[in-house]
Amino acid sequence: MPNLHRLTGTGHAGALPKETLPVVCMLTADEDFQGEIEAELAPWYRVRHRNHYGDAAIWVREERAQAVLADIDTQGDEAHAGVRVLRELRILERGLVLISLSRSRARAVEKQAVDAGSDAHFHSPIDPSELRLVLKTTLEDRIEEMERSKFQDLVGASEAMRRVYDAISQVADSRINVIVRGESGTGKELVARAIVALSSRRKKPFISLNCAALPENLIESELFGHERGAFTGASDTKPGQIELADTGTLFLDEIATLTLPLQTKLLRVLEDRQVQRLAAGKAARSTSGSSVPPTSRWKNWRAPANSAKTSTTAFMWCRSTCRRYASVPGISRCLRTTFCVSTSWPTDWSRSA
Repeated sequence: MPNLHRLTGTGHAGALPKETLPVVCMLTADEDFQGEIEAELAPWYRVRHRNHYGDAAIWVREERAQAVLADIDTQGDEAHAGVRVLRELRILERGLVLISLSRSRARAVEKQAVDAGSDAHFHSPIDPSELRLVLKTTLEDRIEEMERSKFQDLVGASEAMRRVYDAISQVADSRINVIVRGESGTGKELVARAIVALSSRRKKPFISLNCAALPENLIESELFGHERGAFTGASDTKPGQIELADTGTLFLDEIATLTLPLQTKLLRVLEDRQVQRLAAGKAARSTSGSSVPPTSRWKNWRAPANSAKTSTTAFMWCRSTCRRYASVPGISRCLRTTFCVSTSWPTDWSRSA
């Protein structure tokens, strides 16, 4: 039997508490087949078995199953009971992995199962090891798909990415300032957008500003705004990006490129939640949003030194792919699917290549 560490990158199943293993519900009246499949899956999954279709949807929900293996061959007097159960389960839980099983090799049976919501279909003779590998791959794809929809297209199910997901969930609905650190191309802006998407500010202003793209003599005015006559050419009063982000989120990219005096001024705004336009006689309005300043050259960023300031700041680290290699299969699948969709190729072309 293949080693779990090689298959999942998470270590041997024996090291995991049984209660943490995914639940797989199996619907079949064939006891010999049920015993054979359960023996194959038992080290990696908690298998629950039933020999009839009655109240199948309620049973699957009570078991909190992540996947269902359904023998769709006729049981009882109803001709298409197995297909009906598949359809009910798919309606019940869109994220549930459904694998249909049948003794019939007819393509019409497979088409009925797939149309009803089956993610994969097996016909006799069924290889238990192949079934387990398809179940594993389909579960991984479904988990990544759900995480991508929740975390704004972030890809990966490695331990490093799960720490990022946990951190995003913890800070999303707070007013805390977040500093996202990482090398270029590690997805700092995706992390920022995921934080906003999970927060109550998702429908509020999202102001994104690349500090490195602005001329040095315009950065201060762009950030803080200015009053009329503040400098040559300032013919009108203009609110800054910080003020425009009020009640929403301010996203500052490449913040380490700011000069130290400007970093100090920006820190004061983040701490006091008040911004003063250039040439204004007093502090302008307060800001009630959240700020997400990501930086790739983070060593140049002068973070607050004392605990009173850092207590309102959360730090997140986006690691490069070479440090979270367990995410590579998921990223490659995502790239493959994106390529196939954009070129109208079938999404399973690479599997048959």
